[in-house]
Amino acid sequence: MNHFFAIEISGQARDSLARFADLWRTLAGSRSDIRWLEPSDYHITVKFLGDTTRQDALRLSQAADGIANHYAPFDIRQAPAGAFPSLTTPGVLWAGVAPNAKLKTLAARLDTAAANAGFPAEGRQYWPHITLARLSGRKAIPSPPIEPAFDTTSAQQFVLMETAPAQFNATGARIRYNIVQVFPFSRANTERV
Repeated sequence: MNHFFAIEISGQARDSLARFADLWRTLAGSRSDIRWLEPSDYHITVKFLGDTTRQDALRLSQAADGIANHYAPFDIRQAPAGAFPSLTTPGVLWAGVAPNAKLKTLAARLDTAAANAGFPAEGRQYWPHITLARLSGRKAIPSPPIEPAFDTTSAQQFVLMETAPAQFNATGARIRYNIVQVFPFSRANTERV
């Protein structure tokens, strides 16, 4: 199972992103090669650990707790949407996250902790985003109709998540991820990393 550290997107920001994704879905038409994520699965990946056991992923718990304790809650702002690698050959559609020194430092610290525990270090630049859909056909997709409208959301914690085995919610939508452990940021922290 894949495991990763992430910041969840919740509340009003999630609802705004869902409305934005619905507009983009309408613009894209009924394409069978696009798998749209459920809003409950929206998150910002901070460090991807890959296909590993839960026990191996949990080996990072103490280091992750120590990292979380150095952070106070912080704001995350939106940025323009896009696709990896591009809108002409998309594999992932995403809502952008504005450059954020705290988020970048958090990703670097988790990457270092994971590398020290034997996980592969990240070989590419950290690019925070919120995945909205995955595409298998790599056919061009129209540009997003508008920019996502969540403006700002607050990061209160990060979580260890895992890809869920085939599970479905009450409406029949597939649940993609489970939260394994929560790492709250210290509200008493005066050293705002």
